[in-house]
Amino acid sequence: IEIFKRVKVPKQLSTMMESEASFNDATGVIIFSSILAIATAQGALLSPTNHTEINVNILGTIANFALVFFGGIGIGLGLSAGSQYLHKLLEEPFSETALSVAVLFGSVVISNALGFSGLVAAAASGLYFGNRIMRNPVLISDKVRTYTSSFWEMIAFFANSVAFLYLGLSMDLGRIGQNLPLIALTFAIVLAARAASTYPILAATHRFTKEKSPMIWRHVVMIGGMRGALSVALVATLPESEFKEVLKAITFGVVLSSLIIQYPVLSRYIKKAFPDTIIEK
Repeated sequence: IEIFKRVKVPKQLSTMMESEASFNDATGVIIFSSILAIATAQGALLSPTNHTEINVNILGTIANFALVFFGGIGIGLGLSAGSQYLHKLLEEPFSETALSVAVLFGSVVISNALGFSGLVAAAASGLYFGNRIMRNPVLISDKVRTYTSSFWEMIAFFANSVAFLYLGLSMDLGRIGQNLPLIALTFAIVLAARAASTYPILAATHRFTKEKSPMIWRHVVMIGGMRGALSVALVATLPESEFKEVLKAITFGVVLSSLIIQYPVLSRYIKKAFPDTIIEK
């Protein structure tokens, strides 16, 4: 997303990338939590030497995933949509920013209390706030928009910094060298999986909806799927074990690979695909 702040590409593409990134993260957390819950319920340990048999109810798991995911979306959208009536009554930047914080964390707390995904609720609430409320001059003034945007950018930067600081302080560089083949294989699988998922979905969206996505945009979305702080945060929640240390090394390697490989590739592709773009100083 930082590239789109420096390069003037179509606004619809930037919005598509931000929306995809938010729900992609939320979906990943739900799947991760579901797998961890199944392993814990079955008494399986996070150890590569453990061969405990795990019995999984596929239909029940899918139904639970849908409930958790769409329930979170409903809570997030409902609270954020309701908050726009309060924004009409406020004009002071601090108060409106505080309201956005209250709505975001309120959606997380309520969703978790009801058994839904708090992260999905947060993503839905944030997307509604950013795309509907922040862009409505009747609800948010230019002064408030600038103040609120700066606040959330600072929070996002701080959260990412903490996640990478944790990984940097706890990482054993020797393990990265020992797991280079696994890191390379995982990175290749991640890229292949993203290509296999994004291209068909965007093609279907382009054909059957009003949201058009040219092939150039689809390439940008595919290349732009870089791993980051969320992966680090998830692996940190695993119980302590030797297997966790291996996963931390692989996670760090994949995140680092995506940043040093995909980021420059994406930058060059955008400049080539959009030759009339302007690089902001």
